[in-house]
Order: sequence, then structure tokens, then C-alpha cells
Amino acid sequence: MSGVITAYAAVAYTAYSIYAGQKAGKQQDQQLQMQRQAADEQRAAMAAEEKLQEQALNKSNATKASAAMDRSRSQQAGKQAGSTLLTGAGGDPIEKMGRKTLLGG
Repeated sequence: MSGVITAYAAVAYTAYSIYAGQKAGKQQDQQLQMQRQAADEQRAAMAAEEKLQEQALNKSNATKASAAMDRSRSQQAGKQAGSTLLTGAGGDPIEKMGRKTLLGG
């Protein structure tokens, strides 16, 4: 009879071990899923923060057209010596540069 009780005890212990292992596996899977979800949320938050920072940088670097800026650009353009096909550097006519045609002939 003692052998039968030992066999029942062994079967009960084995069954409990299988049950406990499955339960622990489910808990581990749940914890892993929670970690994945937390990591995904953190990535999304970081992406949103990066986008906000980029927008702030773009906003701070943006230039607004103003009358003062236009005047400054036109004043700077007036100080530079320019040339065209009809004039040489500094606006001198081609005839003063010793050429008779636009091609230098």
C-alpha cells in the first residue's frame, strides 16, 4: 500500500510542478509584454519630443521679411561692383575698356 501512496504522491507532485511551471511561464509572458509596451510608449514619446525640438529649432531659425532687412540688402548690393554684357566691372562702358564689340573684337 505504501508503494501506491508514493506513486499517487509522485503523480500529484508532477502535476503540480507542470501547473506551477505553466503559471510562471504565463506570468513571464505578461511581464515581457508589459516591457515591450513600455518600450514602445517610450519610443513614441521620444519621437514626439524630437519633433517638437525640431519645430522649435526651425521656428527660431526662420527669418521674417522686414523693411529693414530689405533696405540692408539693397544697401549692400549698392556697395558691390557689378558688371553686365554692356558694361565692365564697376559699370564702365565697353568702349573705355578698349573693345569695340561684346566679343572683344
